[in-house]
Amino acid sequence: VFGYFLVFLVGTLVGRLICLHFVIPHPKSTQRAFLSQFNCCQERPVWYGEIPLLGYLLLRGKCQACGRSISLLHPLSELMGGLYFLLSLYFFGLHLKLIPVLIFGSSLIAIFFIDLRERRVPNRIVFPLYLVGVIFIALAYPERWMELMISSAVAGGLFLILALLVPGGMGMGDVKLAATMGIYLGYSVFPGLMIAFVTAALTGLFLILTRKKTRKDYIPFAPHLVLGA
Repeated sequence: VFGYFLVFLVGTLVGRLICLHFVIPHPKSTQRAFLSQFNCCQERPVWYGEIPLLGYLLLRGKCQACGRSISLLHPLSELMGGLYFLLSLYFFGLHLKLIPVLIFGSSLIAIFFIDLRERRVPNRIVFPLYLVGVIFIALAYPERWMELMISSAVAGGLFLILALLVPGGMGMGDVKLAATMGIYLGYSVFPGLMIAFVTAALTGLFLILTRKKTRKDYIPFAPHLVLGA
């Protein structure tokens, strides 16, 4: 039990790092600590405010110094990181394959929030993620090399065709993310892509029916790819 708790805690810290350094980067003038979730004022945060998840609840979502609200993305990214690490250990155990699983999931969490906020899939995340996947395949799963490379090429190719046929409907970031998913998931990428399309369609329909979006409005697709993955 202690081991699982420790892994969950590490996951929450990874989620915080993702949020701080990719999703809501600190301004250089106010950056005080590598893991500090406070970037709103110059005051030193109270110690318990830095506890993952619990700190947000204890402070009621506000900085104790200036009273500004702490972004909800902080506890959400911490929770996603903790749960992902916990479930990864449960399903894969302490095995070599756990390394790319954790790298893959951590990167997807960052992409999920970045695309929601900024409507882009950053190359500085997806390119290294793809490279790590290729290297790990060559070292650990040479017998699956063909399956994974074909899955990557087909998934990326299908999305590239969609991006060219429907300009503005599918971004090149989605193309690169789909290809990267193929490297890690193999043939399982295709049901993952189906899940992404279905959830995106349902989300779009809901937003249109509630009049929060129109048919011409852009809806970030990468979060649905992350869900499918």
